[in-house]
Amino acid sequence: LNPYMHARGVAFMVDNCSFTARLGSRKWAPRFDYILDQQAYVAVDEGIEVDQELKQQFLDHDVHAALAVCSELRPSVDISVETDDAVGAGKARLEYKSSKANA
Repeated sequence: LNPYMHARGVAFMVDNCSFTARLGSRKWAPRFDYILDQQAYVAVDEGIEVDQELKQQFLDHDVHAALAVCSELRPSVDISVETDDAVGAGKARLEYKSSKANA
């Protein structure tokens, strides 16, 4: 989904998801943003050491095996989104284009 989010924006992707996905993303995004901005980045800036036991628990979690299986199912073709001057369904938004690139 990253190429689509880059081309059309996260709001476009969220607005075109299921009702449940929209609710979930709008509920949890501010919480993750707060955790990153007010806790994680501050800890890094202050040089607080990483809890190695907690990091190892994360690395040993079963979800990584599931993600490995999912990654094997990924098609070998890269996904791209056209970016021409048209807007609307299937086209990139113009605000992502550099005005200097066309000069």
